[in-house]
Amino acid sequence: MKKFVTDILSEKYFLETEISTRVPDCFWEWSLIWLEPTIKKQKWLGLGGAITQSSCFNYQKLSKEKQQDFLRLYYSQEGLNYQYGRLPIGSQDFSSENYSYSEQQDLKDFSIAKDRQLLFPLLKDILNVKKVSLLASPWSPPAFMKDNNSLVNGGKLKKEYYKRYAEYLIRYLKEYEEEKIPIDYLTVQNEPFAKQKWESCVWTTEEQQDFIYHYLIPRMKKEKLSTKIFLWDHNKERLYKHACELYPKKNTYIAGMAFHWYVGTFFENLKLVHETFPELLLFETEMCTGYAPYNEKEWIKDACLYMNEILGNINNGMNAFIDWNILLDFHGGPNHAENYCKSPIILNERADDFICTPIYYYLKHLSLIPVGSHVIFSSAYRNDLITTALEDEEKNIYVIVLNPTNEPKECCLLEGEELMQDFISPYGVHTYIMKQSKLNLTKK
Repeated sequence: MKKFVTDILSEKYFLETEISTRVPDCFWEWSLIWLEPTIKKQKWLGLGGAITQSSCFNYQKLSKEKQQDFLRLYYSQEGLNYQYGRLPIGSQDFSSENYSYSEQQDLKDFSIAKDRQLLFPLLKDILNVKKVSLLASPWSPPAFMKDNNSLVNGGKLKKEYYKRYAEYLIRYLKEYEEEKIPIDYLTVQNEPFAKQKWESCVWTTEEQQDFIYHYLIPRMKKEKLSTKIFLWDHNKERLYKHACELYPKKNTYIAGMAFHWYVGTFFENLKLVHETFPELLLFETEMCTGYAPYNEKEWIKDACLYMNEILGNINNGMNAFIDWNILLDFHGGPNHAENYCKSPIILNERADDFICTPIYYYLKHLSLIPVGSHVIFSSAYRNDLITTALEDEEKNIYVIVLNPTNEPKECCLLEGEELMQDFISPYGVHTYIMKQSKLNLTKK
């Protein structure tokens, strides 16, 4: 059995270590993590992160050598092995300024020149290292299409511009295609129920359904585009309700449901969507925690929030996780709306340097799991440990265990007839890798 440990308090950063064995006693089941690989669930499709203008701006501050180190840490097999990138369509809060691709009603001035300037240097460096699947989301239609005539403070897309806005999004997809940057997935609005002081637009589910099925998909069919649509792209608290409203019947252009984490875990809601619509992919397309000055030991709790969210989502049907910004500065930005937050890697206060935060090392445990692995049934006796388990095509079992408490906790795994005992430090993460053939499974 292999074991990987992250214990920031003891300065252990994803270290491979040994695990002990002992003779079972009458109390060992109190800490048992039980696995049942014969019960397979959804496939795990990997990790990703958003490639915002702020991340690109920070990336340009690094030397070529440091840029290569940064790309390796995120996109190589030895790093986080990111499979996905999320792109903003136009500006959002992590941009240097407000902008859209057109200011004219006929779209004759449509141009992605700002993306070429702000996004493409990093995006193309990433794609030169690894082909990642791209998901694109708009934060707002052009101001002239909205009832408040502004990119910010919510507002709504005027009904008379539904057709033109569909054309606008199609132009975006085709322009990127011409740059040899195909967009695999599209959402029609980032956080459609949120009125923000930065770029935002409010849509009811009825308006989203009307736009998607009567305007956008017909135009995508006409243009013979291969891009697929993720529905919703907002928080989980009413995910099942929105799935029922936005997915009235199967459609080959609909890939799945996208969701964010900002109002709570709502794992049962996610599970209900997965069970009701098993054909839909479930992607968490945004997560971050609020900004605070960098302190490694204080940021451990943010890393625990990440792992609790991701492991709980995996246990309830999630296929992939896409984090928010991949690189922010030491102040959680830049952000034109002063909406600062954390990222797994941040610029150092010193020039030409960056820091891998505890969030990065916790996500590293998920990078061990091969893409295409199946989530399997797992159950822990104690409820103060957060666990998940997956099986790859080679019958290797991956068990990830998070201790989100401030006390060490015992856990036990059975490998054959041997009881594997371990103690997880406060706020620590352990990953165990073993062969299925050695597991002590329930006899059928």
